[in-house]
Amino acid sequence: RNGFIKNCSRRPDHDNSASAFVTGAQALILKLIKAMSSHTFSPDPAVKIAFLEDDPVFAADICRELEARHYTVTHFATGQACLSHLVNHDHDVCLFDWHLPDMAGTEVMARLKNINRMPPVIFMTGNDAEDDVTQVLMAGADDYIIKPPMVAVLHARIQALLRRIKPR
Repeated sequence: RNGFIKNCSRRPDHDNSASAFVTGAQALILKLIKAMSSHTFSPDPAVKIAFLEDDPVFAADICRELEARHYTVTHFATGQACLSHLVNHDHDVCLFDWHLPDMAGTEVMARLKNINRMPPVIFMTGNDAEDDVTQVLMAGADDYIIKPPMVAVLHARIQALLRRIKPR
């Protein structure tokens, strides 16, 4: 991790002032690394995510990653199952796929909107055309992520969305 800086500070062709500078830089870098590594995102374990995804392998991977970050995730393989659940249960964020076996994720979102039960929605789908992204955002989604997501980016976007809806 710091071997290169350590080796540079001990090169015989450097004078003492260069060594002092490298040693000072090394200390600063070590402080920054320590500060960055101690800063972790710890979402409230009460954060509930409704995850609508029909691909069982992809869904299992995402659920595992989100749960490792201390989210409570409820997975649904169909739009109807998701709708039935969300009518009676509150969630902080929804992650919706677009193409599902029984209805489009956009239809699920529209139905929730019609009954005033729509939590913030992040669409996570393979559709990457500009018109698709625009359509979903104009229909009421809060964010749009192309599959497969970088998990750290997905986590950061969930946290950003939560900051907007639940200011600390």
